Amino acid sequence: MLVDAGSIFLSDLLGLGGELQRSYRQGYALDQRNSAVTGVRGQPGLLVLETNNHFATGNIAVPPLNDATLQARLTDAQMARAISLGKGAMPPFMQELDRDSLAGVIAYIRTLKH
Repeated sequence: MLVDAGSIFLSDLLGLGGELQRSYRQGYALDQRNSAVTGVRGQPGLLVLETNNHFATGNIAVPPLNDATLQARLTDAQMARAISLGKGAMPPFMQELDRDSLAGVIAYIRTLKH
């Protein structure tokens, strides 16, 4: 007998989309086109299905960098940490930016106040 387990296991069976929404405060949903069963193994009495479930968001919440109130609240050190290590949905840029480039990004952000 052949059973298509994809519809069961390539779904948000554990409610991870909701967990991501609560953690990052933006909508996430299972992206079935980029999810797949990656492995199957078994023995008598046991079947293991490995899946790679991809969750995506239609938009990324971006803070308004030109908000003078936000900029006044953040020190350069706090901005440097967020840019270097990532924060929320923003990935880390530690590998891409050296110290001088990071300072340049922060200086640029400071010019965006209105």
